[in-house]
Parts: sequence; C-alpha cells; structure tokens
Amino acid sequence: MAEREREYKPLLFTTTVRNPSRVKALLYVLRKFDGQILTDGLATKIVGEAIRYGLYRPMKKTEQIREKWRNMPEGEFGRVLLTDREVAYMISHNPQKHKEAGFDWGYPSRFATIFDFAKELGLVYFWPNEPIFFSEIGKMMSEVYSVETSGDGQIFVTEEHPEYEQMVFLHAMAKSQRRNPFVKVLNDNIPLVLLLQTIKKLNADPDFNGCGIARHELPLLIFWKDNDAEALYQRIKALRREYRYSPSDEVIVDICVEEIMEGKLKKFKPKSIMDEYPDEFIRKMRATGLVSLRGAGRFIDINHNEDAKVEYVLEHYSSYTSYAAATEREYFDYG
Repeated sequence: MAEREREYKPLLFTTTVRNPSRVKALLYVLRKFDGQILTDGLATKIVGEAIRYGLYRPMKKTEQIREKWRNMPEGEFGRVLLTDREVAYMISHNPQKHKEAGFDWGYPSRFATIFDFAKELGLVYFWPNEPIFFSEIGKMMSEVYSVETSGDGQIFVTEEHPEYEQMVFLHAMAKSQRRNPFVKVLNDNIPLVLLLQTIKKLNADPDFNGCGIARHELPLLIFWKDNDAEALYQRIKALRREYRYSPSDEVIVDICVEEIMEGKLKKFKPKSIMDEYPDEFIRKMRATGLVSLRGAGRFIDINHNEDAKVEYVLEHYSSYTSYAAATEREYFDYG
C-alpha cells in the first residue's frame, strides 16, 4: 500500500490521552514490561494490566468491577485491583474493533493507541516483535508514582517524585516537531517554541497590554504552517486591529480554513476549531510549566516564574534539524 501523502493539518497531539497527567500512570504499568518483545499476546496482556489498575475502562463490566471503580475519575487508578478472572472477563467481553497501522486488529492496536502519545514524546519506543524500550525521561515519568497494594487488592498511590512530570514534559515539548514520522503532516514547527516566541512578540508590542495570546487566537497557531513567529504575530496584530479582542467564531474559522489552509482541506467543525483543539493544546503546553492562564482563562501567557527556562528553550530549540524523513526509531533517539 502506498504511503499516504503529507498534507497541512491543524495540530492535535492525541484524541486518546487528552489529559497529559494520565501518561505517568500508564507508563507506570508499561515499565513492568520494559525490554520484553512486543508480541500480540504481550500487547493484549499490557492492556489487561491497564484495565486491572483501572487506567483503561472498557464499557461492558460486571457490577463488582463497577464497584471497584466507583467514584474514581476516568484515567486514574481504581480503588481495588481487578482479579485475573475479572481482567479476563473484561478482555473477552470488550473486543476492540480497532486497527492501527503496523499493528494487528483488536487489542494490539488498542495498545498502540493507548501508548502512542508517550511514544511520540520520546518516552518509550515500541514496535511489533521488537523490545519495548524506555528512554531516560520515560523512566523518570514512570517513577512519578509509587504504587502499593494491600492483601485484598486495595490500591494506594503516592506521588513520589511529582517534580519529574513537569521536567519530562518540558524536555519532550521543547523538541516535539510537528513534521515528524508519526503524524505525516507538512506543518513544520515546534509548537511550544512557536507559542513562546509569539507571546513574547505580542507582549513586547506597545499597542497591547502584555497579556499574552488570547484563547480565541490559538487556532491560528494550531493551524500555522511553519515556524515564522513574526508572521503569526503580525496576523494576530491585524486581527486585533480589526476586531479588538472580540472576533466572531466565524472570523477565526475563516482565517484558519480559507486563509491559512487556503481552502484546500475539508471543512472543520467550528466547535473543534474554537474549543476542542485549543483545550487540548492548552493542556499539553501547561504541562511544561512555562505557560499559565490569565484573565479567567481568556489569555495564555508566559509563566514569568520560569523566565530562565523560557529563554533556555528559545535559545537552544528555535533552530532545529527536521526529522520529517526519519524513521520512528530515529526520531525517538533524537528525543
């Protein structure tokens, strides 16, 4: 089958792990299998372990299983471990109608989906019939939690190293290129760097009040094709001149789809452009600790407590070697 041609697309890191805080728990489970050969059977077993801890919760479940997860938020550890019998029940009663490129249909593909975001960030590498391999920052992320269980299966979770999480996300996002082997897009920038550069330019402009980038302006960055922060800043400035801080959703959608993308892509749902994509983007960027919300969440600004780290990132990662043509393993090794 011919490889799909690259095209320009808006940035969406993942639809599976929207909350980046889920990554540390998932890697706690996956770390138990570091170095093992990823067969279909092992992939299914690992998903079963995620189910055992309540980190992945398929729909069909018994009342006893439901009780073990009651009042525990989705994506977090359950109250009590599932037994082997309960895990087997969940696997057999929840067949996965799912397929990921390179992975077999069903639970192997579900495994790939669950852990794909961690792989793209350079935390862990896996491929069918190859050893699962953790990077050093992946190991750090897997060690954020200390997890103990009692004789009756109760789960006790402690954040042993909470500082690791922000360190890992900062390292990963400072290197995360849009044009990489995982997503096959033409957009060519490092989103965190583009965000920081654009905010600094907006804040330095005497026409504005140094409040950062407005939330409704983020779609322009999310759709932006290259790493030209000056051009993005000028487009946002023109937008503010015309509409101040109150453009309609239709105006923003038109700029993204018709102007930036030149009308060459399918029409996007306004809700995706104005709400879903920015929500996901903000979650991932805030995980680095370098940006914060202002004005009741209407603006995203640099966290000035971390100015030294911001300057370090801009100095060392503004110019970068593209890994668009690299293999997944080469891109992983770069990260």
